[in-house]
Amino acid sequence: MEYNKCFWAILLGTLNLVSWGNCAATSKNTEYLLIPERSTYTYINPEFCGSDLSVTIRRLNRTTFSLSAVINYLKDIEDAENSVEFFQFLNNEYKKTGIIISAPICDMIGDPDLNIYKEYMMDGIHGNMPECDGTFPKGQYFVKDAVVASEIKKTIFLPGKWKAVFQCTNKDDVIIFIGEFYFTIDEKLVT
Repeated sequence: MEYNKCFWAILLGTLNLVSWGNCAATSKNTEYLLIPERSTYTYINPEFCGSDLSVTIRRLNRTTFSLSAVINYLKDIEDAENSVEFFQFLNNEYKKTGIIISAPICDMIGDPDLNIYKEYMMDGIHGNMPECDGTFPKGQYFVKDAVVASEIKKTIFLPGKWKAVFQCTNKDDVIIFIGEFYFTIDEKLVT
């Protein structure tokens, strides 16, 4: 199943934050490509997550990519929150931009205005993410082969290389996992 949106909600909404940039002001004829590069986990809390936490990004061609993710929560997570901090690659290093976005994970999954892939993530075939209301229930969840177009009309990100560091915490600010997503924003020639 293919969706023509610029970004899929990686691990409960992280990537969806980039697509919110469609509200930014840019010239009418400028289009951009979001080119995913890689995603890794730098920390997984063994008390809350199984070791099989994974995310795979495959470029299908220059304008499309596929994303699959598996997460195994070993216990219920109350008031889980996801925060994302963005870094831009300048002078041979990733530097802080001051862009930090946080939101409750249950809101990111359950609200169709925040999660454009809600139906896809919960259909049982392409994903089995749960409906949650404040508490993310324990269990093994997946999203499989979400195919997404990379084309975006406007963006809050300048062309170049970027890194998004995403962190999930519970109500006591205990870190559940930390991950990094690397991507490039490139201008597309519009004829």
